Amino acid sequence: MGTKLQMIYWKGNDFWVGKLLEHPEIMTQGKTIEELEENMKDAYVLMALEDEIDSSEGMASLADTEGTMSLEAYLALRQSEPERTE
Repeated sequence: MGTKLQMIYWKGNDFWVGKLLEHPEIMTQGKTIEELEENMKDAYVLMALEDEIDSSEGMASLADTEGTMSLEAYLALRQSEPERTE
C-alpha cells in the first residue's frame, strides 16, 4: 500500500517548484510537473530512509559484503524483514 501525500506546487521562472503539505521541509523542483513529482517521490524516500537509519543501529546495517548497498536493495530488504516492536 502506497503512502498518499499532498503537494502544493507553483511555476517559477524556469522550473516547477513544490513542497509536501505533510512535510513542508521537503521541497524540490522540476522542468515539468511530471519531473517535479518524480523528484518529490525521491526526496520523500530519502527523508524516510534517513529517518530509518537514525532509528536503527546506524549505517552498519546498510552494508552488504562489499560495504555498500543500493537504495533499491535496502528498501527491498526492509520490506522482507518482519516489523520490529520495541
